[in-house]
Amino acid sequence: MTARRVMYLSHSAELSGAELSLIALMSSLDRSRYQPLAVIPGAGPLLDRLVEAGIPAHVLPLTPGSVRRPGGILRNLRLIRSFIREQRVGIIHANSFHAIKQAAPWRRLDPTPLVGHIRDIVPFTRLTRAAILSCDRVVCVSAAAAANLGVGQASRASGRVRVIHNGVDPATVHPLPARAEALEALGLGAIDGPTVGMAAPLVRWKGQELFLRAAARVAEKNPSATFILAGSDRFAEPGYVDALHAAAGRGSLAGRVRFAGFAKSARDLFAALDILVCASLDPDPLPRAVLEAMTAGVAVVGSAAGGLPEAVEDGVSGLLVAPGDSDALADAIARLLDDDTLRLGIARAARAAATAKFSLTAHTDRVMSLYEEILAP
Repeated sequence: MTARRVMYLSHSAELSGAELSLIALMSSLDRSRYQPLAVIPGAGPLLDRLVEAGIPAHVLPLTPGSVRRPGGILRNLRLIRSFIREQRVGIIHANSFHAIKQAAPWRRLDPTPLVGHIRDIVPFTRLTRAAILSCDRVVCVSAAAAANLGVGQASRASGRVRVIHNGVDPATVHPLPARAEALEALGLGAIDGPTVGMAAPLVRWKGQELFLRAAARVAEKNPSATFILAGSDRFAEPGYVDALHAAAGRGSLAGRVRFAGFAKSARDLFAALDILVCASLDPDPLPRAVLEAMTAGVAVVGSAAGGLPEAVEDGVSGLLVAPGDSDALADAIARLLDDDTLRLGIARAARAAATAKFSLTAHTDRVMSLYEEILAP
């Protein structure tokens, strides 16, 4: 049987959890059944990583937000039509709701099956929701992300919406290098004492300011702790990164906060951390960093909202706190720093839970089964 070619459409050439999850999926496909073709809007870190992974990548400069721009729709349709015909594409897999908006108009002209991947919890417009629900199947990274679509069980679209959690390949985080080696690779220098960090783009809703407020309280009672902020500032609003650096230099935090930038290696990042914090102010669909930290055996403290409770069992495989509550966040971090037995027990439970529930093999098998469904006569 000839392998079907799947066009994986990304609206961004940057690297974040959505793109890393897409690379993991494409890398683990059964190539005898499905051949991946990555389509991205331009050169950037995503293209570099695709080349490293040996995944065929093509630049197709589609117009963003095309659902609202008739001229952009027509231009996108021409580009998509040419690519599908030249590459003999059998399935389109749009990696975000932005990519779905670019691909959805093609559905009116061509029967090529379309799979949409929802990796965000945002207030969708009527037009965006309609575009999403026009897909043959909609994959949501968490039940919380699926609920945000507002599709009731009675709706005809409900059968097309599936929850498939992201998967992590344990080989990407095991074995972990020595901490000194990891810190050097991250450019952070030597650190003595426990480390607490965040791994998220430096954008306000991810909660770095909240994390630093909590860290300031923790630092007063735990003078040996160091706090690490890892993440790209590519999408930061003006002044946000400066505000973070200013907060990191005040009071009990002075000299105790390190900025790591985007961490290319998950092994190095999680070897450098004792605790990972997810301080998202808005519901987070299910951060990849949390799944990777759990797989690596790192204790997680996170906001009890969005998809996080689907991964973390409070008090067993992590600690959950109310979103936006810096005092509760500080108390949870301090609790783990003060009790090594609790922290290590939670880390072990997290690794076991992640291995059982967030396997990359299981994730890929479920996605390929979805392809089989829509290709069946």
